[in-house]
Amino acid sequence: MSRRAFTLVELLVVLLILAAVAGVAVTMTAGQGQDAAQKATDVSLVRIREAILGGAEGPGYKSDRPDGRLPATIADLLRMPAMDQAFDPVAKVGWRGPYLRQQGATYTVQGTFTVAYGTTGDPAVLDGWARPIVLQIPTSGANADENELNARLVSAGPNGVIDCSPTALTPADLDASGRGDDRVLFLSTADTP
Repeated sequence: MSRRAFTLVELLVVLLILAAVAGVAVTMTAGQGQDAAQKATDVSLVRIREAILGGAEGPGYKSDRPDGRLPATIADLLRMPAMDQAFDPVAKVGWRGPYLRQQGATYTVQGTFTVAYGTTGDPAVLDGWARPIVLQIPTSGANADENELNARLVSAGPNGVIDCSPTALTPADLDASGRGDDRVLFLSTADTP
């Protein structure tokens, strides 16, 4: 007697095995998308910090300024601010950007992305979740120098909301609960949380 077809029990066993394999595969790959977005964001944060402060690529925006100040927004790294002058090779000061490659992305004022971080239509650098990374300069320090010392780059993270308060001054003021799911990189101050 020869068998030519599968029995219902055999088909059910095969389907159960396939379902189990699919479940294991989904479980193993579930967090990889978020991990990749986080890693891409962290790389962008470091790249922006180097564009501002200087690094292996050369001097940054801050050292090119006669007053040594930070840019007002990320857009200042991508296009020359109206009040700046082009780089003067004799004086060795002035805007010699763009300090970052243009991604074709633009900033939009909405929700927690306020005019403090840019103007709608400004060029922007996106994080791993396709949202603009912002330069947050605290507003609560005793003077501009103290505020700039505690400046940081902020990605709104997976939820798309900037949880870091612009009034928080130091890294200690931005503990884990104050950051939410934001990715934060301080420019000059060591991060302590």
